[in-house]
Amino acid sequence: MNRVGAGATPKIGFVVIGRNEAARLGQCLASVQMHDGPCVYVDSASKDASCEIAEQLGVPVLQLCPDEPLSAARARNAGFDWLTAQHKLDYVQFIDGDTELRQDWIAAASAHMQTRPSSAVAFGWRKERSPEAHIYNRLAEWDCPDHRAKASRFAGDAFIRVEAFWDARGFNSGLIAGEEADLCRRLEQKGWQIDRLDREMSLHDLNMTRFSEWWRRMRRGGFAFAQNAMVAPAEPGALRQMLSALFWGTAVPSGAVGLVVASELLFALGLVAIYPINILRMAFRMGASQRISWERSTFLMLGKLPECLGVKTYFWRRIFGGKHTLIEYK
Repeated sequence: MNRVGAGATPKIGFVVIGRNEAARLGQCLASVQMHDGPCVYVDSASKDASCEIAEQLGVPVLQLCPDEPLSAARARNAGFDWLTAQHKLDYVQFIDGDTELRQDWIAAASAHMQTRPSSAVAFGWRKERSPEAHIYNRLAEWDCPDHRAKASRFAGDAFIRVEAFWDARGFNSGLIAGEEADLCRRLEQKGWQIDRLDREMSLHDLNMTRFSEWWRRMRRGGFAFAQNAMVAPAEPGALRQMLSALFWGTAVPSGAVGLVVASELLFALGLVAIYPINILRMAFRMGASQRISWERSTFLMLGKLPECLGVKTYFWRRIFGGKHTLIEYK
């Protein structure tokens, strides 16, 4: 057991991961270096100057071999293993290379965890740096007080107890996305708690500007739904999301086409009408007076198409033996 004694100063390490994040990595590492504690940067075969930037800042660099499938989960595990082999730590803060850590977060997370020995993970609000810059940035800002207040899963950045991470055997390196929800599920099965703190933790810089990038991101999400549903069938969330993508992305369009072929045009129009009806339902549930509610509901509905494609991609690879390679959206 690696408990922190009463009055003892906890030992905290930092794992930063990235792939082609040279434009933002320096700011991320600078925010980490404002805190005491060892740090390691894990690079997933970047083709830019990411590794050089980390080295210039005096941060040790681990470069993952691209011969094996790359994933954020694999990078985080590698960083955690290296860091805990070099240092005796109580907690590890994971952070993505396109994210800036808020200065007061570590003290708040550490204080919270020290008073709750059953807490495995603490995480806070992950805000977008420039949500006003583009609609895709606004769509990505789910993890903030105005939206997913009841969410119980973190998205990349998290303050994790070393003992709990060992107990759960870390992330599943085979998952290309959704590895955080899988880890939380396994931690909870072992009796650990996942705690969201009502404060900002990090500032994310998605910097997504093109529809094609958003489409690939949603396709990756659909792939993750299917992969997680198969890896962890006891996790109802992934299965529900996978079935939703298949329903809206395949069942409804196929039914409408079938009705058109059968010359039942009125019924076909009625079936297609459930798309705008569902957009209206979601928008009013989120707050119809806000523009972001209409944007979210519209893109949530539209996103079922690439999500469905991602689900089908997963099963195609599963059936025909393809590798579950990284799906990049930028």
